[in-house]
Formats: sequence, C-alpha cells, structure tokens
Amino acid sequence: MTFESYCSPPEAPVFYPTCDEFADPLEYVEKIRPIASRAGLCKIIPPKEWQPPFCVNVDEFRFTPRIQRINELEAGTRTKIKFYERLTKLFESQGNKLKIPTVEKESLDLAKLHKIVKDEGGYDICCSQKKWAHVARRMNFHDTQTSRVLKQHYEKLLLSYDVYETGVYEEHADVSNTNDSKKVESNGTLKNGNKRKDSSSAAGTNNPDPFANFICKSCARGDDDNYLLICDMCDNCYHTYCLIPALTEIPRGQWRCPRCVAQLYHSATPSDAYGFEQSPKEYTLGEFGEMADEFKRNYFKKPLSEITCEDVEQEFWRILSLPDASVKVEYGADLPTGDLGSGFPSAKTKDLTENDKKYLNSPWNLNNFACHYKSVLRYINADISGMKVPWAYVGMCFSCFCWHVEDHWSYSINYLHWGEPKTWYGVPGEGAEKLENCMKSYAPDLFAKTPDLLHHLVTTMNPSVLLRSGVPITKTNQRAGEFVITFPRAYHAGFNHGFNFAEANNFCPADWLPMGRCAIDHYKEMKRYSVFSHDELICKLASECQYLDPAIGDATKFELDCIVQQEKNGRKSAYEQGAEDGDRVCFELMPDDERQCDACKTTCFLSAVSCLCKPNVLVCINHIDQLCLCSPRKYCLWYRYTLDEMADMLDALRERLSLCQNWKLLVNRLISADHQTLINFSDIEKHTSSGALCLRDDIRIKMEEKLAEATECQQMVKNILKRIMCKDEPMEVLTEDGVNKKKKTSDNGNKVSLNDINQLKTRIKSLGITFDEMNTIQEILADCLRYQDEIKTLLQSEKLQSPDIYSNHIERSDQYQIELPIVERLRLFYQASLWYELVQKTLNRTIPPSKLRSLITSGQPFQALHRQIQQKIHELQVQLQQLEYWDEKCRQLTKEEPRPTLNTLEEFVKSADEANIHLSSIDKIRTLIIDCHAWIERFEEMQQGKHYPFLSSYEQLYEQARHFHIDLEPLKIVEQTILQARTWLEKTQAVFRRPESMLTLIEMITPRVNVAPRMATKKRQASKRTTGDGPTNESIGVLDDTIAKVLSSDENDPETVYKVYRDATMKEIECLNELRENNQKKRLDSSSTYCICEKPYSDTMLQCDLCNEYYHRHCLPYHGTDVNTSVWWICDFCIRSRRPRLQDVVKLLANLQKLTVRLPEGEILQCLTERAITWQEKAEAFLESPILRELSTVKQENRPFKQDEFSNDPTKQQGRSLESESSRPVNNLAESQLESLLIEGGLLEIYVDQIKLLTKLVNSSRRSNLSSDKPKVARVQQGDKNKSNTIRKRKSYEIIAKTEKTIRRKRSRKSFLPDQRSSESQLTSVAAPVVYVSSMSDVQQTSIKSSPKSDVDHDNNNPLLISDDENDQSKKGNILSGGEDECAVDSGACLRPSGSSIKWVCCDACERWFHLACVGLTSVKKKEEFKCSRCKQSSILSSTSTPTIALTS
Repeated sequence: MTFESYCSPPEAPVFYPTCDEFADPLEYVEKIRPIASRAGLCKIIPPKEWQPPFCVNVDEFRFTPRIQRINELEAGTRTKIKFYERLTKLFESQGNKLKIPTVEKESLDLAKLHKIVKDEGGYDICCSQKKWAHVARRMNFHDTQTSRVLKQHYEKLLLSYDVYETGVYEEHADVSNTNDSKKVESNGTLKNGNKRKDSSSAAGTNNPDPFANFICKSCARGDDDNYLLICDMCDNCYHTYCLIPALTEIPRGQWRCPRCVAQLYHSATPSDAYGFEQSPKEYTLGEFGEMADEFKRNYFKKPLSEITCEDVEQEFWRILSLPDASVKVEYGADLPTGDLGSGFPSAKTKDLTENDKKYLNSPWNLNNFACHYKSVLRYINADISGMKVPWAYVGMCFSCFCWHVEDHWSYSINYLHWGEPKTWYGVPGEGAEKLENCMKSYAPDLFAKTPDLLHHLVTTMNPSVLLRSGVPITKTNQRAGEFVITFPRAYHAGFNHGFNFAEANNFCPADWLPMGRCAIDHYKEMKRYSVFSHDELICKLASECQYLDPAIGDATKFELDCIVQQEKNGRKSAYEQGAEDGDRVCFELMPDDERQCDACKTTCFLSAVSCLCKPNVLVCINHIDQLCLCSPRKYCLWYRYTLDEMADMLDALRERLSLCQNWKLLVNRLISADHQTLINFSDIEKHTSSGALCLRDDIRIKMEEKLAEATECQQMVKNILKRIMCKDEPMEVLTEDGVNKKKKTSDNGNKVSLNDINQLKTRIKSLGITFDEMNTIQEILADCLRYQDEIKTLLQSEKLQSPDIYSNHIERSDQYQIELPIVERLRLFYQASLWYELVQKTLNRTIPPSKLRSLITSGQPFQALHRQIQQKIHELQVQLQQLEYWDEKCRQLTKEEPRPTLNTLEEFVKSADEANIHLSSIDKIRTLIIDCHAWIERFEEMQQGKHYPFLSSYEQLYEQARHFHIDLEPLKIVEQTILQARTWLEKTQAVFRRPESMLTLIEMITPRVNVAPRMATKKRQASKRTTGDGPTNESIGVLDDTIAKVLSSDENDPETVYKVYRDATMKEIECLNELRENNQKKRLDSSSTYCICEKPYSDTMLQCDLCNEYYHRHCLPYHGTDVNTSVWWICDFCIRSRRPRLQDVVKLLANLQKLTVRLPEGEILQCLTERAITWQEKAEAFLESPILRELSTVKQENRPFKQDEFSNDPTKQQGRSLESESSRPVNNLAESQLESLLIEGGLLEIYVDQIKLLTKLVNSSRRSNLSSDKPKVARVQQGDKNKSNTIRKRKSYEIIAKTEKTIRRKRSRKSFLPDQRSSESQLTSVAAPVVYVSSMSDVQQTSIKSSPKSDVDHDNNNPLLISDDENDQSKKGNILSGGEDECAVDSGACLRPSGSSIKWVCCDACERWFHLACVGLTSVKKKEEFKCSRCKQSSILSSTSTPTIALTS
C-alpha cells in the first residue's frame, strides 16, 4: 500500500529580541505582528540572560496521559479505515469474511477503487461509458486486462456495499418484521444447507396451502424452487436472480436476506466517536520519561543521540499515510497547572532563590502572561483553564496535536521548558478557509457526518497535501527554552520528537477584539459553545475604561458601538413580533450552561428570550423564531441593560477617552526633559482630579511616577523647613550650689545639612515642579552662609588663636539649625589650641616616654591644621626617637638568638647610665644581671660539694637558667650532663622493662615492704588479660619509701644509701616469707579463695614457687596449657622486670661511673647489683658444699651417658658430676638452705646463672615427691607429663661463666678506683651466658622441625619459666663438637636426605635428633611422644624410678 510522500514546508520567522525589547512581551508581539501574522506562527528565542528555573515538583507531578493511535489521525487514512470497517461489517452481516484480492502482485486498495469509481459517476456510469480502463490508469495499473479484473472485483466486493449504503433494503425492514408471521421451518435443505421450498414438508399441517409462505419477497412468486433461498434469520424467501446484485450461485453456509443484512449492517457499524481515550496508568515525570525514551530507542533501533529530527519527521508522516501502520503513543496534554503545578515560579512555589524570584513577576512567566495590562483576558473574572491558567504538555516521540485554532481565535504562546524538540506547522488566518475547504474535499465523508470535525482536535493532514492545494503553510522546530506564538485564527498542528515538557496559554491584546467578534459569529453558525461571553467582556471593559490601555480603550469603543447597534436592532425586531419586556437579569451571575441560546449555543448576556412553555430554555434575540411553536406574544425578553443605559455607557466611554487624551498632552509637558520654567505643584493638583488616572498606559505610568516623586519632594521640603524653624528652648538645670539656671540644649543630629538642601534643590529642578515652602528655606540659607564666611576668615589667620576666641564662634552656630561642615573644623581648631597650651606646660619638666608618646598621638589629628602645631610635634618626635633608640638596643640584647653574654649586658647598662637614659627595659636588664650572678654562685657551690648532686638538682638549675636567655658558660656543662644522665636512664629502663609494661625503673628495682598484690589489683589485671587492653604485672605491691627519702637529698653518701637499701631488702624477704606461710595455711581452710578470680581451690591449679599462691590455668593469660609443672615457676605478680643478666647490669654500672651526676635509679641499681653478687657467692658456696657430693652417684644411675662425652673438658666433667650429685636427696639442712637461696634469688630483678643449677636440684627432688605433698597436687605425674605437657627441646648453645666480683662503687667526687676500671674492662671481655629462660606465652610444643638449629637463639625478655633440662651439658658438648646437623641414627645408617626443607624429630628421652626419613616416619602429630630405638630398650629394662628429694614450700 502506497503512502503520501512528505515535503517539508518553508520555515516560519524566528525573532531574537534584545533585553530591552524583551521587557514588555505584548509590546514586542505588537512590533513583530505585521511580519509574523503572515506565517500564522513564529518562534521567539529569549536573550541568553533569561534562564527561568523549572519549578515543578517532579515527585508530586502525577498525570494520566491520552492514548493516540497515530494512523487514525490523518483525514485520508481515517476515511480508509472507516471504509474498511464498514465493508468488513457488511461481509460479516452476510455471514462471509472479507478477503482483499491481489492485482498485479499488489493488494488492491478497495477504498481508493471505490472513491475513483464514485468520482467517475458510479458503477453504472463506468459500465455504460466504459470507464474501467480510465479507472485502472487512475489506480496506477498499466496492464490492459486489469480493467476487467477491477470491474469483477468491484461487482463482487463493492457493488453490494453501494446498495446497502443507499438504504434500499432498510426502508421496509421494520414493516416486514411486524407484519410477517412466523414462518414454518421446512425440513428440506439445499446442498449448501440453506432452507428451500420442499413438498414433503407440508404433510401433516392444517394449512390447506403449505407452500403459500415460500414466495419471493422481491417478485412475489413462488416458482423456480431451485433458485429460491430462505433466510436463516427471518425465513423470508428470495430468488437468487431477484437480489441486488444477483447471485450467480447458491451461497455456502448460512445465508441472510437483504433486509436482515441491512438491519445487522447499520446496527453493527460503529459510530464516529471523537477524542482520545485515557491511559489506564498514571505516570510521574520520571516514569513517563523512561517509557518515552525506551519506545523511541526500540522503534528506531539505535541510540537516541543518533536519531535526527528529519528521521522522526519523515517517519511520523509515513505512519499517518498507512492505515495498517498501527502505532500507539501516549500524550500528557491539557494538564492543569493550577492543580499539578507550573514549570514557572508561582506564589505556590517554595524555596526560591534570590535569582529565581525575579522570574516570579516576569511578564514572560506564563502565569502572568494572560493578565498583562495590555491583554483583555485580565478583565475576565473566572480563571479559565488553558486560557488564563496555563496548561502543561508532556510529550513523547510521535505524540501530536492536530490541526486546530485557539478558542475564540485568540493568540497563544507555548514555552518548551526542556526536552526534545517540538515541530510546529502553521497556516495564517487568511488561509484558514483554504485549509478547511482542502480537508473537506480530501475527506468529504468525515465532514459530511461531522461538520465541526476540526473543532474536535482529532484530525490532521499531511502538509504536502495542503501545499499542493495552495494552502500557505510554514514550519518551525521549537527547542528547549524557546517560545512559539500563534496568531488569531491561525491553524496549527505539530508533533513531539521525544520526551519533553511544555506549557501554554492564551492572551488577547487590543487587536484581537474584532477577531473575537468574528469567532463568536462563526461559533453561532457551527452551533459551538463559547468559552466566555464576548458581549460581557466588552461591557466589563467599558465599565472600567479609566484603567484601560489606550489601544484597548479605542478597540472597546468600536466594539461597544457595534454591540449597541446590534442590540437595538434585535430588540426592535423582537418587539415587533410581539415579545414583551421582562425583568432585568444579572446574566453574569448565572452559570454559562443556563444562559446559552438553545439554537446557536452562544452565551447570552445583554438579552435573552424565553417562553412559558419552556421556562428553562433561552434563545438569543437573533433566533427568537426558533424558540417554540407558541405565539411570540407569549415570549418574554430579559435584558441586562436598557438601551438608554447602553447609550450612556457608550457616551461615558467616549468622554473618558477624550479626557485621557487631554491629560496625556499635559503629562507630556510634565515628563519632558526641558524644564526652563518650573510648574507649581498646586497647579498640578488642580488637574489630577479630572483625568490623572483615566488610562493605564505608558504615559500614565510615567505620570504616576512623576506625581509620586513630586509628593515625596513636597514632604521632604516640609520636613526640612520644620527642622530649620525649630528653635532650641532653654532648660532649667540644677547647679552644684543648688540654684536653677537655664541652659540651651542643642541636638546636632537633628540639624539639616547643606548637602541635603542642595540635593533637594537639584531634584526639584530635574522634576520641573516647585513648592511654596522652598522660598522660606532659601531665605534662612542665605543668612547661614554669611556666618560661614566669617568662620573661614578666622581659620585662615597666620597665628593660632586662644581657645576662648574659638569657643565664642562655636556658640553662635547653635542659633542655626543648618549643619555647616566648617563648624566641625572650627571645633578642631579649638581642641588644637587646648593641646598646644598643654604641651607648652609639659615640656618644662622631664616626662616618661609613654607620656611623650601619648602627647604625640593626641596631637596627630591637629598636625595639618596649623604650622605652629607641626613644629611642636616635630620637637616631641625628636625626643621620642632618642628613647626608642635605647629601647631597641635593649630588645636586640634580650632576644633569644644569639644570646648575649653577661659582660655585654653589664657594659650596656653602664653606657645607659652615662647617657642618663631611664627605661623600664634597662631596669629589667639590671635585675637579670643580679639573677645571673646568683645562679653562677649556686652552680659553683654544687660543684664544690663532697658528693655529686642528684639529677633533679641539675634539672632545677637548668630550668632556672633557661628563662634568662643569656649565654652562660656553666649552662652548657649542666645541659650536657643532664642529656648523658637521661640517655643512661632510658637505656637502663629499656633493659629492665618488660614488653607492654608501664613500670618505671624505680618501681622495678626498689625493694617492696608488701609483695602481696591487692585483690582489686588482681581483678584489674585479670580484666586486662581478658580484654587485652593493657600490659600485665602492673600490680607490684607496696614499695619501700625510705629509700626515696634518702635519695631526695644530695648530702646522703652512697654508704648511707646502701645501708638503707639493705634494711629494705631484709624487710622484703620477711614479707615474702610471711606471704608464703599465709598462702600455705590457706590450704587448711576450706573457705579460702585463690587465684585472681578469688574462687575455691581445685586440683588443676598451678602454684607459684615464690609466693605459694595458687592459680587456675584458665585464669592465666595462656590458660596454663603449656606450663611445665616440673620446673621452677614464678607467677606474674612476683616478677616486675625482664631480669637482665648480671653481666649486662655490670656494663650499665660501668657507664654510670662516667657521669658527674647522681641518679636515684643508679644508686638503687648499684645496691641491687651488690645484692646479686652477694647472693651469687652464697649460691656458689652452697653448690660446692660437701653435703651435695654424694648426689653424683644417684645422678649417674638415673641417666646413662657416653664415656667420651666429657673426656676432653674437665669443666664439663665437673659440671656433669655436680649435676649427678644434685639428683640425690639431700638432708633437711640442705633443703632449708636451698629454699632460702631460691627465695632470695627469686626476689632479685637480675638473672644470675647459679639460679638454674639450684632449680635443677628442686626439680630433681620434685620428681620423687610428686604425690607426697598436697599443695603440689597441681604437679602432673611423670607419665602424664610425657603424654600431654612435654616440651620438646632443641639443640642450643649454653655457656655458663662466672661473673667476676664487682666492687661497690662510691659515688663521690673522687676519680674511679683502679680496681673498678679493671673490673669494667674484664666484664666487657667476658662472653654473656646463654640460658634456657623464656616466657610461658612463647613456649610451644613442636614435634617436627626443619632444622635442629632453629631454636638456638633464645628470647630472654620474660623470665617466667626456668627449664630443668638435665642434658644441657651433653647438648652443649654436641654443639661445640660441630655435630649440629648430623643425624643420630646408629651405625651410620643415615639416608642423608637433601632439599630445601629437611624434617627432623627429637627423641623425648635422650633428646637426640634424627631425620624423619631415617626413622621410617613421614610425620609426627603434635604432643605425640617419640622415642628412638635405644631409649625404647632402656625403658623396658628400667622398671623403677629415680629417688628424689622432696622440697617443702
């Protein structure tokens, strides 16, 4: 099927107004109207500065769009669609289905064929005159045989349509239905199933002639039964050849007679309903936009950015040309902004910025446009939606608006807020009739049924068709931010290119009034309802003529003259027909639907006619003959105004227009720029009452501004005159003597300035108006100016006058209420003369610099007044510069860098005294020199003392000298000494402090008088362990404060300190023994509580070997899982520091000897070291006592060893012998001595190597008495130890060396003793021993290691657990002999595995290392016991345990 090609029309005019032109929209429209009205519409692009905000609330803007079926909107396409619908219904009524035939390989356009045949005269004419070949050519068929085919298709498909359209069978359908009786159904049927006449069907009936009903309704005969058909609906009979058109064969299926078909056809044919159905869905702007974009993207199958306006335009008109191209879109049209909100700012808009508020009252704001003072719509009281209140339009691709003109042929303005373009097509008003005739000729059937089809806004037409028909048409593409204006009676149509938001309403300037009258006449012809009464509008304008624009006033006068004349003629005709006068009716108070003419549907206002037979029906006076059939004498004529009142209204309008014209001439004179002669304001007031406000035009606005300014100036003149004429009245004042005296009071703030008077004179001159009060002001001003000249003469004198002279002239200024600037200058001269007298008196005596500076500052304002004041200020400045010079020298000396020496300050003070300079800064330097000498004397006293001073004394001395900011030589010595002492203190504290501990060095090494931590502290420690928020072992008991008291004085010598420390040590041992006894006695009381959780005793608790307190495993930070209970274990509360080795502490003491200052920490540390050395000597003496020699035999019995293991090292042999002896039980005396030594050694915060040997003795005794002592229940059995808590040890180095005795250093002024220096050098050369000391949190059980070397290095940070490895000497021998990485498998059977990771395993009995592959294993589980083959055999032979000594706690 072909479609109408589209040719783009010419472009409509586009205008670019300037900012000045854009100020008044209707004035600009009037300017462009001669050009734009010839196109019907135009586009206006605002200046770039005009950017109104979009004020619609997107979330609350919800609307229901209309559904538009695009292909049904075009007039020709709609005609085809209606034709096919009726043709299809005809075939369905006949029981058949319409099938479109094919001609020359194309579907035959039956609608076009039917229209061409109809244009050629009809079927009969085409047949008789042989026009079928011409019809084929008009159908664009070229085959010669096609004409015959077209004729056959017409006869078969369209000829019956013509017959039924003429209504041949419809005339007698109703009559036959009522008159014909019910037919008897025949049993005989034809081959196709249709009923026919049969002789056998009449048998058994009472009718004497059974075939009487089977008669053809067309020819009234019953013969020729083979061609007689019976209707399946009404049982009427017809011959096939009697039908129109005749049937050539018997139809198949059901058959209906022509009358039934006509009845079904006309009842089933759809009525022509116009308008668009509403969408079932409600949208927000966002939802509609998503739908619109998705539709456009899917339709064109490419991104939105690639779709051009030409693509959309061509596709739009292609769709409209094809009846079968069904495209459905939605269009949010005619949305009331009063309910949903306007895109422009309005009074309802919230949160407007200052920049947006300027658009609130903008004349281009469509909310204000219709009510412009040059638009007559502002005088209509009702808010007409769409005309006065804007409508919003939300479009999508292909949504359109059809050809139409605005209501009452008014102007319209459309603004596109945002979105994709909108294409407009326009026809000017003079081409409106051409467009209407073209559309009527293009779709006559549609207009024949609906003459006002164009008023329904549902029909459009291809612009190309209109152009070919000679219709003037233009086009424009409206983009966001642009206006489109249509002119009166300008037909316009268009469509949207995509999602956009537009807003539109109407306006009616003065030139529209004649067009509005023509629109009403046209509406009367079309019987269309009007939106408002045109007559009512004209009368409203006439009644308010004093506020009208001149152009509107002139147009109103012309319209009112026409209305009055028409009303006179109409009423005269009504009276002549016999109508009687009724009452006055206020038609404007009636609803529009109750005062509409029943004949022409116009809205009555001036008059109306009614009849008693139809009291609710009115007609206008022009259609009085169409009211009813009653006699006109029964008619009643209702009126709004009498004819005389209407004539008076017209005369008043003319008079007001004449007065306005006269007033306009007067105003032009007043607003002219030439004001050679001023006009008195009283004369102007005489004329304003007659015509000042007669017309509201530009001239009236300017005049209003001029009068308002004149009124304001008059009030200003009165106020100034009142202030000038106001005299100061004397007021009684009570003096000190108690006498009332009168004194004048003046208010300078109320005086009038000369500037105000001059500005007022200038303003009055520019205004061109004068006032009577201004003459009085001029007289007073002249007298005041003479007084001003006298003051000028006084101030120009060469000699500065006395204060009395100036004071007299100042008093004279009070009699004038005019503020003179020269009076203020006179007051300055008065103050300057007072200052000059004061300086003269002051310079006769010596004054301080502050006073001198104050005088200069107070005299600066007067320096420019007179030459004498300048000279006096210069003398004061010379004196001040001298003082500032010395003050600057003081500041330079006392600044921080570089610091001056004491000699420099003394020389400076001496020179200032010689110059007789007295400054507070110099006095401060004198005081500073005295303080420096006192500080030096104190330093020398400290240096000459018997003992070194303590660090705190040096620090106090240093802090005192820091504030001097003087370069003192002893200060450098003090600063260096303090730095060295603090460095030593930090290093020592780092050596002693445990990780995460907050204890100071004093708290870690000072003896305690109470070693038992309080329970509250235990709870706090438990919470810290649980949460991990702080360090452990912060509870240390109570320190001995006697040592701190002794160390607070520099007079106490080291011997006194050591004596006090020794007494404190004895107290600490006594407190610990008491604590041990108390903790041991708690086992006898069943109600006793233990551990930091204060709970009863349980068998799984651990006991501290120092304080005898019990702890639950789960209360310990490591939950006690890896505690070896066969070792000497000390709890966290008994250990305060890392307990460094004795050798390390001796090195620290050696560095302390180099300091020339005493430290409390150093004194206590030296005492602690002496205590550790003393304990070491006691331990060595105990280990070498004869009572332990017999233990060597027992030791040898308990463990076999190689004969040559220690053959080459006598020291190792002696150690091996000693370890063997330590395994034999000792007597009670040895037990007591051993316990005392361990308790005393456990309190030491220094690690001594002999502690390890003593703990071996204790552990050896425990292994034989694990079950004998109840408090040691927590000690696991040997068998359990091997199963669960075995700590697998690795090979490591251990070198045990005795530390040579260190002589206690005397902290005195004397130099180091030679033996102390030799002791220090020897200590530095001795290698530090490596012992098994580790934190319980670091102990882990590991069965398989990569290398036996992996645990050689040992962390000595937290000595909480002391191992009892009995094979240390043997391991040491293996390590020193170089067999570290050799496998211990017998007979050289090592497989010697290679690779980056070689797995090892250690025997739990002999502690020898083996390759995992050499013993036939692949892995060993954690905590799984492993024994080599040799140890397995030894365990089988050994059935008894080694006897041990039980130690009592």
